[in-house]
Amino acid sequence: MDQTDCDGLLGFAIHRTDHIEDEAYWMQGIKTFADTDPGYVAGSTYSTRQHPIQGFNWSANFREASPTKNDENMLIIRNNNRVADIYLGEFMRLHNHHAFREFLEKVNVNTLNAKPSHLSTGDWSRDYFGDTTRSRQLQFFAV
Repeated sequence: MDQTDCDGLLGFAIHRTDHIEDEAYWMQGIKTFADTDPGYVAGSTYSTRQHPIQGFNWSANFREASPTKNDENMLIIRNNNRVADIYLGEFMRLHNHHAFREFLEKVNVNTLNAKPSHLSTGDWSRDYFGDTTRSRQLQFFAV
């Protein structure tokens, strides 16, 4: 899509595709860009590239499920750190929720019945220091 294809585009709709259930449909409602830009003058051209939130849908990360079972979405949020922070925070909340549920499905059932004991005061914090994934997450999100 080039710039001339975007000129005059005032809104968008969302098409949902679920390859597992073999369903595809358009979501209800259309959000218009004019609603989010009070300075928009009726009749003038307005490129979607000027809108602070851009949405794209594709499925091409080269994993097996990508082209056959699911679509993926990407948002580009321009010039609005507050909105970007909100989206990122919500994404991480949902990711952690589902990652924990996946962990519980894989965990050994015997460990769920283990007797709780006192926690060692220093063991839990080791992952948050040094060259670890949790340390990098802490540095990234704390800034």
